[in-house]
Amino acid sequence: MIFELLLLLFISIPKNIFGIYCIYSEESFQWSFDEFDYDKLKDKIDHFPVYDYNDDNIDMCRVEIYIDYQYRSILISFGDSFQWSQLDNGEARLDFLIIFNNNNIQVEYYNVLEYACYDKDQCNKLFVYHHINWLKQIDYTLFQTHLRSILFYNSNQTEYCFIDKVKLLKCETNICSGKYSSYHKNYLFECHENSESLVEVHITTDMKLIEENILNKNKIYILEHKIIRYTCMFNKCNDQYLTDKLINIVEEYFQLSLMRDAFFNYSFINKQEFYLFHYSNLSYQTTSNTDKREYLPSISIINDYLFNNLSNNKSHLSIFIILTLLYLNIIDHLFKQI
Repeated sequence: MIFELLLLLFISIPKNIFGIYCIYSEESFQWSFDEFDYDKLKDKIDHFPVYDYNDDNIDMCRVEIYIDYQYRSILISFGDSFQWSQLDNGEARLDFLIIFNNNNIQVEYYNVLEYACYDKDQCNKLFVYHHINWLKQIDYTLFQTHLRSILFYNSNQTEYCFIDKVKLLKCETNICSGKYSSYHKNYLFECHENSESLVEVHITTDMKLIEENILNKNKIYILEHKIIRYTCMFNKCNDQYLTDKLINIVEEYFQLSLMRDAFFNYSFINKQEFYLFHYSNLSYQTTSNTDKREYLPSISIINDYLFNNLSNNKSHLSIFIILTLLYLNIIDHLFKQI
């Protein structure tokens, strides 16, 4: 009897205690905007091979979505490890690049969205389902219009560039560059080394969902950091004044709220099965710290150790052992009374 109960308990163990299943593809696959159909995309991905990554040598499940808006194409890559990736579990990174040609008439821009996970079966596939639509539908027309207003000037002659906030240097490449990091709130100004470069803006955004429990209330926010890099080609163009204007344009017109909403919804759906109550009327707000975007539940969550810790993969095995020992102790006690 005890053996049968133990067997029943064993087969009911969540498989992510010992490993999770992830989508994997040997090669990237491509879709055209004009031929894109969400249901067909979903059906194709659902037929991709699935592997059990319970080997300590495996990094984690990863996915990369590449969007070329000029050629209107989507390229998706699934894998267990990308050599260039440094993301940890639950971290997402959006790399955006916009390039203006010499006559400032045509523009090309790209998005690369990457995600790493090890918290749910086929988590890399589910991430694609939550993000592919906004990536395809986003319109950067207004954003590029505002960029043009600060990155181009009547005179295209570049004689001097800033190499810090006040010092100037005559640059052989005739191209200036600037950089701002929200993590350290620091600026970098210099002469751009590549003389073949065009006017461009490169924005790297890292996001991770953080959950805290304070006084039996769950507080959920997205930790967000950005690095903004740009090049320009008129005299003394890479000063702090232009950089601050660029930062403001990114905050107002870059439309990161689309990624934040999709990222939060994806993460919340993955976690909600671990709570006794679902959140309702979740509100999004920006705190005084521009790098922290909060989602505040309107109801309290029971501060139960078991349910609050099931969202942490590392605690699964220890919780299972505790429950198993407790269960065996109860069974043993009942048999002794018979």
